[in-house]
Amino acid sequence: RYVYVLDLPSEEHHKVSVQLTSDYHTVRTEFVKVSDNIHDYEISPDGKRAVFSARGEVITVPEKEGNTRNLTNSSGSHNKLPAWSPDGKWIAYISDETGEDELYMVSQDGSERVGLTTDGNCRRFGMKWSPNGKKLAFSDKNLKLYFIDIDKKETVQIDRSDYTELRDFSWSPDSRYLAYSKRLANGIHALFVYSFNDDRTRQITPGYTNDFSPVFDPDGKYLYFLSERNFNPILSRYDFEFVNNAITNLYLIILSADEKSPFAPESDEAEIAE
Repeated sequence: RYVYVLDLPSEEHHKVSVQLTSDYHTVRTEFVKVSDNIHDYEISPDGKRAVFSARGEVITVPEKEGNTRNLTNSSGSHNKLPAWSPDGKWIAYISDETGEDELYMVSQDGSERVGLTTDGNCRRFGMKWSPNGKKLAFSDKNLKLYFIDIDKKETVQIDRSDYTELRDFSWSPDSRYLAYSKRLANGIHALFVYSFNDDRTRQITPGYTNDFSPVFDPDGKYLYFLSERNFNPILSRYDFEFVNNAITNLYLIILSADEKSPFAPESDEAEIAE
């Protein structure tokens, strides 16, 4: 639609050029509330900052003082699953900017970015740094478990499941072992440990009960895990069927033959006089 002016004496008209100056408020840089869009988070090793993924960006915020940093600034891709390196220097994350999930790491101040993989062909899941910061473990939708050598940028497959994704894994404190749970042919999850020293995987629970969520203790003496092995059936008062309730408990495996059980029975013995 246009605006015209009619000159009555001459009966001529002409179009009026209308120009409206906008303040372009829709394209201004602004802070957007993303608290309802946070999907993943992690605390820095020193506890001074936290990293989040929200609205497809990887963002760090300070504990008290300082600025909020958008480390990815890429509206055309989905960046997710940030993981802070043990030394606090790097934040690893997954991005689909190439069309496939690839692994990257960015310096915590956003000044440097490094690509770690180029072979993505399916969805990839959360990463865990080795305690020494030299490796990253991750899994994918192809039911495979991998680690990346950070210096060499090499990806090595640790294991593959025939049934479910391998998301449940934990590093030993000395970075020499990776414990994880894997479903067996009988439908039960067993615990496995991969050794980086000899490139071998060992099954450490028999697979008779559902064992999962392995975690090494900080000193490397024990491997804690959850297991569904307490079957105390209760008879329903209404349908006369048995149900098993509260069957999951916390257990530990002693990792050294020289280490004593923390739950070994104690006994006060009388001293024999000479």
